[in-house]
Amino acid sequence: MDQLDVKISSDFLTAALLIPVECKNISFDNIMQFLAQKKIVYGVKEKNIHQMISEKKIGSYTIIASGKPVERGRPGKIQLLIDTSKIGKPKELKCGKVDHKNLGLIVNVKKGTPLARRIPSVRGSDGITVFGKTLPAPQENDVILRVGTGTEISVSDPNLLVASIDGYLRIAEDTIEVHSQKVINGDIDYATGNISLDGDLKVTGSIKAGFEVHISGSLVVYGCAEETIIKCGGSIQVRNGIAGSGSGLIECGGKLSAKFISNFTVNTDSDCTVYDDILHSSIISHGRVTAKNIVGGYVAAANGIRAKEIGNVSETKTIVDIDHKAMKQKQRSLVLSKLKESKAKLNTEKKILFDYLKNHMDQNGNIQDLDTFDEMKHSLLFLYINFCSLQKQISDLESSLTSPNCPIIKASVVYPNVVANLGNQKRLIKKVEKSVTYEMISDEAPCTKNDIRAISGGGK
Repeated sequence: MDQLDVKISSDFLTAALLIPVECKNISFDNIMQFLAQKKIVYGVKEKNIHQMISEKKIGSYTIIASGKPVERGRPGKIQLLIDTSKIGKPKELKCGKVDHKNLGLIVNVKKGTPLARRIPSVRGSDGITVFGKTLPAPQENDVILRVGTGTEISVSDPNLLVASIDGYLRIAEDTIEVHSQKVINGDIDYATGNISLDGDLKVTGSIKAGFEVHISGSLVVYGCAEETIIKCGGSIQVRNGIAGSGSGLIECGGKLSAKFISNFTVNTDSDCTVYDDILHSSIISHGRVTAKNIVGGYVAAANGIRAKEIGNVSETKTIVDIDHKAMKQKQRSLVLSKLKESKAKLNTEKKILFDYLKNHMDQNGNIQDLDTFDEMKHSLLFLYINFCSLQKQISDLESSLTSPNCPIIKASVVYPNVVANLGNQKRLIKKVEKSVTYEMISDEAPCTKNDIRAISGGGK
């Protein structure tokens, strides 16, 4: 047996045996005894040894033992659950072209939205050499699911990160965040594309012509708003004015303030405050409109209009309207329509949730898929909050309809060719009037000139 030779691989995972010519009649037991002397005890391939003996494999090495190699584990990782692949890429249109104004730079999420999942590391399997010694598997790197601004760990899954607020997604190095306010340093133009945001927006530059802004919260613009479309659920502040050429549109769910408004259409659910002039614009406010001068266009306000001057010396036709009751009733009708739609959605989501519980809850009250259940709960809660908000709007509108307060139009100077509408009464100003206040005595009475009066002031 001393003539037998065995080679061991450098990783100690393979043993190869050579039978010399002088040992051609060696037995299986002799070979096994030889391997025991060499302390080769793991992974011995008896079939290979029998084959060497039966086929008289002389003078060449044959593998007769194999160890178990180390099996690497899996390092931990953070799996992002939000699709970010389209961020910064122009939207593809059905015609095959791309829209460079829609870059998808902002990803909006709702409270409770799953954002990321921690996939823990998995330790590998130890290896074993042909000598029976253990080869330890290396320790794999693990990861930590970090909680950032506007996020939290799911109560039902310690490895799931969810949004704790409504807002937009921000990924900063190793942290995922949700912010309710987005700051754009510069203009909204081709570099940013159109903006669609669930939250508040601050723009340090201007909103350039041709671009759109759709946000659920409030908007602050340090520059100007050019020929654009802005739809905002909260208040709007444009510090350097709003200037268009006739097709610009702003829909504001709160108060609006601007340095000036020129050639624009503005609809606001609350007050509209303009520090300089409103020029050739259509303004509809369900609150009060205040401006330095109002020249041209149509300005309607449910709670009154106040200006230093209305019209101008060129006698530009200017219409001011405080049809309080009609405006409030129209707004109430719109909100009632939204309330009906909201109630239908709420009932549908309730039924879906109840059906889900019926089919996914065991006898002990345990829910099979808590993540899906949490998402459905958050969706239902959002709809309920919206429904309650609409109910309050209806209540406020009905209170204002029964309020004894009478809206007025007040100005230091009113020029000829100004039309003052107060409900179903109309007054055309034919000569300059100073320090006047127009009010409607009765919005139910037939149209007579006595139903509109100038409380103070007179003609020139």
